[in-house]
Formats: sequence, C-alpha cells, structure tokens
Amino acid sequence: MSLLGEKCPRCGTTTRHEVDGSVTCEGCEKETAVLVEASKEALRSCRTDGTGTSNENAHMMVIDRGPECHGICLDGGKLERLKGGVEAGVLLRMANGSRVPLA
Repeated sequence: MSLLGEKCPRCGTTTRHEVDGSVTCEGCEKETAVLVEASKEALRSCRTDGTGTSNENAHMMVIDRGPECHGICLDGGKLERLKGGVEAGVLLRMANGSRVPLA
C-alpha cells in the first residue's frame, strides 16, 4: 500500500482502510453492510396499493418502496435518521463554502 493509500475499487476514493484484506473505503463498507441488511429484511405489502414492496438503499438505510406507486415506508426511527443526514449534509456544504439551494 502506498503512503497515501490505494483507491477503493468500488468508488475510487483514496483510502488506507481494508476489509478482510481488500482495500475498501469506509463509505463503501457501510453501504455494503446496508445492502446485506436489505437482503435479509422481509418484503412487505405496500400500504397504498397492496403490491409487494422492494428494499432499497437510501442514505445508508434500507427503505421499503412500492413498485407501482413509488411510495416509501420508513420503519421506526428512519425518518429522524434521514432528517439528521440531510441536515448534516447541508451543514457540511456550508462549512466547505458551497452554496445550498433553499428551494
């Protein structure tokens, strides 16, 4: 491994982080864990139209999405986590000097 690290083969981020002997950035490691969690969750029926939902990864969380109506169902605590993630992203952009659209 070089002094600055190697590139994550999934996203190209330079990192010194390894998982099971393979170079993987921490973000990709977390996203992979969420995808594994999603594959283990039972599929539910959509509350709007009754079709089977699909598990999707959004903001490092597993959400249930209706394939026909495109509605989402958030399990307990996920809305708060989603709001916190959005707020953290806005604060990070503001700290870095990026402009954030208000609309």
